[in-house]
Amino acid sequence: MVMNTRKILFLTGITAICLTLVYLFIFELPENKISSPKEFTIGSPFSLIDHRGMVITEQDFVGHPSALFFGFTHCPEVCPTTMSKLSMLLDELGTKAKQIKVYFVTLDPERDTPEVLMNFLSAFNERFIAITGNINDVESLARSWKVYWKRTETSDGGYTLDHTASVLLLNSKSNFVGTIGWKEDATVALEKLKRLAKK
Repeated sequence: MVMNTRKILFLTGITAICLTLVYLFIFELPENKISSPKEFTIGSPFSLIDHRGMVITEQDFVGHPSALFFGFTHCPEVCPTTMSKLSMLLDELGTKAKQIKVYFVTLDPERDTPEVLMNFLSAFNERFIAITGNINDVESLARSWKVYWKRTETSDGGYTLDHTASVLLLNSKSNFVGTIGWKEDATVALEKLKRLAKK
């Protein structure tokens, strides 16, 4: 009787552990929440301005696929390299590239005025759109897209920003469908953009 009780308790414990692991795998693990669905809705309503001084809202992300990148114009490497890479990839994509809009959202609105952003974009692609505005509204937008950034003071009295280096890919419903990683192979990135153009 004692042995049977112990066996029952043992089996009950194993069953509980298995059920817990199944629950965590399906419902709790962050990677499953993000990677399992084909579409993952993040972002929030906003009202900011673009590099031409025109009002831009979340509705501007609807009706076409988008590539969304958060950065700043004083960025020494990641931002200019990413924008240059996107420009070259869109050139390779040819006519399909017309379906995709690229947005550069500044994380540094104190310095990145529309004029500064217009000058920055002129070095890459005239079709790119930059977004800036009130610092609180910009930060709220970045948080809604789960973007990381951190201001770091520099020895010359200025500052720089560490930030998420991935390009966010959105379908025509403005739903998140993937990323292009920093230094990702150009062939892989091009295939992602080809698939994006169909969404």
